[in-house]
Amino acid sequence: MKRARYFGLILVITLLAACGGAKSISKSALTETSWQLKSLNDDVMLSGFNREIPYINFTEDNRISGNTGCNNFSGAYSNLTDEGTISFSKMVATKMYCDGVPESEFLNALNQVNGIKKNKEQLIFLDNDKPVMVFVAKK
Repeated sequence: MKRARYFGLILVITLLAACGGAKSISKSALTETSWQLKSLNDDVMLSGFNREIPYINFTEDNRISGNTGCNNFSGAYSNLTDEGTISFSKMVATKMYCDGVPESEFLNALNQVNGIKKNKEQLIFLDNDKPVMVFVAKK
């Protein structure tokens, strides 16, 4: 009887520990919607994006595309793991001039991203566990 209680206690502790961690990101969680920027480097400076709020789209074949608030961009994503790692590569963007749009901050932050997590309705891009970009479903 003691052995059964001991086993049950270990099972409950293991299940609680597993539930307490970050949720893994599935590819379908990324590709189901278009993601619009909510904040950049902990600053809600979206007023600087006077043409369009930046957004990003993910595809099942590991491609990304979107808009920087001025120019369109595309590239690839890889290394998406259950632990929440991700990397972007082969990034290209159009070169239209847009006065006053902080797209360089957007692109610099995107280049720093090495992690990702989904928290309720938000997609959070991380640089070594520090949030650098927060996205929500585009309306």
